[in-house]
Amino acid sequence: MSGFTRDRGNAAAELVLLTPALVICAVFVFWCGRLGQARTQVDLAAESGARAASMVRRTRMTGVGRSTALSSLERNGVVCGSVSAAVDVLEDRVRVTVRCAADADGLKPFGSKVVSATAVAPIDRYRGE
Repeated sequence: MSGFTRDRGNAAAELVLLTPALVICAVFVFWCGRLGQARTQVDLAAESGARAASMVRRTRMTGVGRSTALSSLERNGVVCGSVSAAVDVLEDRVRVTVRCAADADGLKPFGSKVVSATAVAPIDRYRGE
């Protein structure tokens, strides 16, 4: 029985040492999930903006594409520190680029990361002129 007395308390010491590492790993997994969600939503916003811009008159493409992309982000609940949407009207297509500084929602060690997406849509020839 004297062999068991040496191991007494080791499990508690191991738990105390491993708990911070496990918590940091869990927070990192949560942060990666939030970043993946933000990336998907920014991609969707760029696609929505490009499609909406391609269906209106050439003079309104920039405004419609930008407002549609930004409203898509807002509607889907993406929290961005700063967000921008740029619309390029080319000869036969529209390109929308959306950038979002995805907030970490209080996860200070990981900070925020800029997520961007670009989508291109052909201009609809049969739209109402």
